Amino acid sequence: MKYLLVFLFTINFLFGMEDFSYKEKSMFDAERKLKIKVINKFISSKNIYLSYEKYPKQIYTNQRFSIGVKALITKNNFDLIKTSFINKDSIVPLNPDNKWLQINDKTYTNQFYFKAYEKNFIMPDIKVSLFKDGRLLEERMIKSNSIMFSQVAKGVERFSHIIAKNLKIIAVKTKQYNNKESLSILDIEAIDSNLEDFNIKNVEDQGFSLFEDNYPKQHIIYYLVLPIYQKTISFNYYNTQSKKLDEVKIYLKLDNELISTQTDLNPNTSKFALYKKMAILALFISFLVLFIWKRKLIFFIFCMFFGIILTLYILPNKTINLKANTNIYILPTNNSTIFQKIKYKTKVEHINTKADFVKIMFNVKNKKIIGWVKKNDISKN
Repeated sequence: MKYLLVFLFTINFLFGMEDFSYKEKSMFDAERKLKIKVINKFISSKNIYLSYEKYPKQIYTNQRFSIGVKALITKNNFDLIKTSFINKDSIVPLNPDNKWLQINDKTYTNQFYFKAYEKNFIMPDIKVSLFKDGRLLEERMIKSNSIMFSQVAKGVERFSHIIAKNLKIIAVKTKQYNNKESLSILDIEAIDSNLEDFNIKNVEDQGFSLFEDNYPKQHIIYYLVLPIYQKTISFNYYNTQSKKLDEVKIYLKLDNELISTQTDLNPNTSKFALYKKMAILALFISFLVLFIWKRKLIFFIFCMFFGIILTLYILPNKTINLKANTNIYILPTNNSTIFQKIKYKTKVEHINTKADFVKIMFNVKNKKIIGWVKKNDISKN
């Protein structure tokens, strides 16, 4: 009996210790879980709140469009906001490095421009990251929305490929280019457009003389070489406000001023210049033959004289360098039409000089272009 009591006491003691240990362990685990929860809450607390201010519901082929993003940032100790675009199959923004504009103490906005060429595209998700001294502090991402894609003016012969909120013809100038053709210069402005795609069908020689892209505003100077008898130009563009094709009809009035940009006005390639070269060559050969035959000094002097002139004619034009952003004029006058603008420092051929202008020739897509530049646009270097 004595041993039985000792045995029962031992069993009770052991089970009592286990219960105490279990209770103590449970209290410790609960406290640990609470600490982890507080830490996690602190870590996952948001300092960046992203939302869309502007997002189109429908876009069209080759249309430029924008999305507006707003970021509410409650964090203060950062020195850089970086934007990333997620989705490897997405279309790429045209201005991915656009800076964020601070609206007030906590609010920032940005506009990103896109262009969709075909319907199978995915808009990217946008990730905004905060940095301090090159160290990532926090980042958030906002998911993209779906956009409907439509084709416009499919099969329309006069469609100019332009989709715009508004398009204006500022000025039109038409001058005689040669006996069969005229040159028309169009000055065009547009809002929320894709003027870089402007093209008029069935015109072989056309292109940009100037392109200024300060999106959403765009400005171009566009040239068209047309038959001299053509009196109008017509084209359509898709108006995103009215959601229909608008027709633009331009009446061409031929000015009397003759354009001096044709290649045959180059003194080294004109027929008159060719005849002069042939005449000088004939005189050079004649006096050379006379000198060999008669052995007289006078014939030698004439032979050398015409030889030097012939050499000067045969030598290529000297080259000069034009400064960046040089305007090329049709005629050597201040009020003449600017038909081309050279964006970068360019080497060109010097043909002639008249007052404050220099006649030059340069190649554009294997085609020789001749025009006039101001003397102060010639680089000294």
